[in-house]
Amino acid sequence: MTVEEVDVGGWAALDVEPMGEPGKLWLVDPAGDQWLWKPAGIQHDGRRGDFPRGEDWAEVIASAAATAIGLPAALVLPASRDGRPGALSRDISDGRRLVHGNELIYALDSTYPAQKGGTVPGYRLERILDALEASGVEGPACADAPPQTAASVFAGYLVLDAWIANQDRHHQNWGVLDDQRGAAAPILAPTFDHGSSLGFSLHDDDKHRRLAGGQVEQWAGKGVCRPMENQPRLVDLASQAVHVAGAPARHWIDRLARLSPEQQSSLLDAPPEARMSQVSRRFARAVMTTNRRRLLDGA
Repeated sequence: MTVEEVDVGGWAALDVEPMGEPGKLWLVDPAGDQWLWKPAGIQHDGRRGDFPRGEDWAEVIASAAATAIGLPAALVLPASRDGRPGALSRDISDGRRLVHGNELIYALDSTYPAQKGGTVPGYRLERILDALEASGVEGPACADAPPQTAASVFAGYLVLDAWIANQDRHHQNWGVLDDQRGAAAPILAPTFDHGSSLGFSLHDDDKHRRLAGGQVEQWAGKGVCRPMENQPRLVDLASQAVHVAGAPARHWIDRLARLSPEQQSSLLDAPPEARMSQVSRRFARAVMTTNRRRLLDGA
C-alpha cells in the first residue's frame, strides 16, 4: 500500500538537527508530536550530472520492512517542505533521553574514539553487545515476539540491515533510551536512520545495467558495514549476531522466512509513484530477494 506524502511546509520548526547531512529540522505537527524532517540529497556525478538520491524512499521502505517482521522502528513517511522532497521520521524518544551508541561504549571505555566518523577502530559487534550488557540495557517490546534481550533485538537490527543492504550502521545510528529519573532501566531504542539502503545513491542506468546483466547478486554480496572495524559483510555480521545473541535472536530469521514474496513485494509499494522510479523498485526488490535468501541460507 502506498503511503501518502505529507506536506510539512506549515509545521513549526523547533530546532536544527546537528547530526548527519545538513538541512535536517525537528518539526512539531498540529497534534503536538515531534518529527525529524530530512530532505532528500543530491548525488554529484561528474560524468552524468547531478541526480536526486533515494534516501527518502529508502527510509520509507526500511520502516515498513522493520514493521513487517515485528522490529521496533521509527515510523517514516514521505514528506515535502517548500517543494523539496524528503522523509519524516517520528521522534522515538518517548520522553526519555536518547544515548547514542558511541556515548554508551565510551562510558565504559574512555579510549574508544567516540567522536570519529568513517570506519572506527574498535567499533565491533562484540564491543556493542558488551556495552549493552554492562549498562543493563533491556530489550524493547517487540510485536508477536518471545521475550527479547537488548542483544537479540540488536541482532534483529543487523538482520534488517543485511536484508535491505543498509551499509551505514555507525555508532550514532543506534542508541539507548535512558530514563533520566532513574525510575526504570535503559532500553534499546527502536531502530532508525536507514537511508543508506537499497542502492539509494546508484543512478538508474547503473541499476538497469545490473538487472539486465544478472549482477544484483554480485552487488549485494559486496555489501559491508562500512563504519565497523574491518568492514564485515552485512550477511556475515547478521549471522554472527544471531548466533551470539542465542535463541531469542533466531526469531528474526524465522520471521523473515515466514514473509511471503507477495508481502515483501508490497513493501516496495510504500513510496509514492513519483518518488521512486520503476527501475529503482525492481532493483530494490531484487536486492531484498537476494539478501533474504542469503540470510536464510546462512542461518
